[in-house]
Amino acid sequence: MHRYSLMFRPALWVVLLLLSGCVTGSPPVRYYLLTPKPALGTIKTATGQTPLLQQPLLVIEPVELPPYLNRAHIVTRSSSNHLQLAQFEQWGDTLRDNISRVLLENLSNQLEGIRVSPPTALLQERPSYRLASQIGQFELGPDNRVTLQARWRLLDSQNSKTVLSEQSRFMSEPLNPSDHDGLAASMSDLLYRWSQEMASVVQVQLR
Repeated sequence: MHRYSLMFRPALWVVLLLLSGCVTGSPPVRYYLLTPKPALGTIKTATGQTPLLQQPLLVIEPVELPPYLNRAHIVTRSSSNHLQLAQFEQWGDTLRDNISRVLLENLSNQLEGIRVSPPTALLQERPSYRLASQIGQFELGPDNRVTLQARWRLLDSQNSKTVLSEQSRFMSEPLNPSDHDGLAASMSDLLYRWSQEMASVVQVQLR
């Protein structure tokens, strides 16, 4: 019995050393955020503008995301049926909230003569219109490009009718799959392009 115990001890020490090395050698978790962009080329002037309180109020509803995307880990797709979750590359905020804030700020910068607000405005004033959106795909694919695919609707709050319903699809340039800073920047750029498309359509519709 004593002989087996002596034989077991070296193996136990090896296992403990390996485990301690794994724990102390783990890389730190890195966190990322999507960010809005200023509206390039848009100049808002006070001359001839409708007074602020007379401008239509557009409420931007929180963006809907599929559950596989709305998680802490950054998700990429290695094939049409295979998702990969980055262990040490994570979002610094709930992805749904982050995207919703970015869209709100982008649209606020891009829309002229239209007040833009989150749903908290419903507590103070009945909005003229609501913008509801749903993202179906928003991740790096096997071709190393990010695809943003979404549906969105403009709703008349007075009668709850759909004024228009649109689909949008954007793709990034090829990316280095290990460059998560570049990935977050590219995703932010796609959100900006999507905001531009929505703003241009909404601007014409509410003119």
